[in-house]
Amino acid sequence: MSLFNGISSNDGGHTIHQAITSIVQVAQEQGLTSRKWSLVELRADNDDFEWLCDWAKSLSGSIVQCWLEEEPWRRIHVSNRECSYATALGTLLLLFTVEVARRRATEGHLWITLQQDCFSGSSLRFLYASGQPTRAHKDALEAAARWLLFAPFTRMVSRKGRTNTSYSTSIRR
Repeated sequence: MSLFNGISSNDGGHTIHQAITSIVQVAQEQGLTSRKWSLVELRADNDDFEWLCDWAKSLSGSIVQCWLEEEPWRRIHVSNRECSYATALGTLLLLFTVEVARRRATEGHLWITLQQDCFSGSSLRFLYASGQPTRAHKDALEAAARWLLFAPFTRMVSRKGRTNTSYSTSIRR
């Protein structure tokens, strides 16, 4: 499918924002967002999986700390909606988890598979504790699932009837 064509895998917050914007755009183009849907329906190809692996490996601990622990409440605009930093990062973590599970994991060994050679040491400590996802990581995955999978993307209209098209430019790197 080539979800991430032209998106750098190692540009911090900009990468996260561009990647989830692409995910939402592809889902909208495929008509997925008007109903409950699965990330598998995006049909990520080998190039997408390679991009996700590169992204995960280059994901810095400082970005994870900021987006999951220090400022998870900050908002970014994606397509015609907005989401929190934690939801945005959770979206990519969720897609990465799905694709690793499909391609590499064996039954009962998903989390250990994700921790072996997938993330840098600096990000691992914010994502996993005692071999399991941290509370912030789990919360981000849940928020992403709720935001992506269970809420149809509809045009946001202000009370005056104008479509909201504002975009945030203050994304943390």
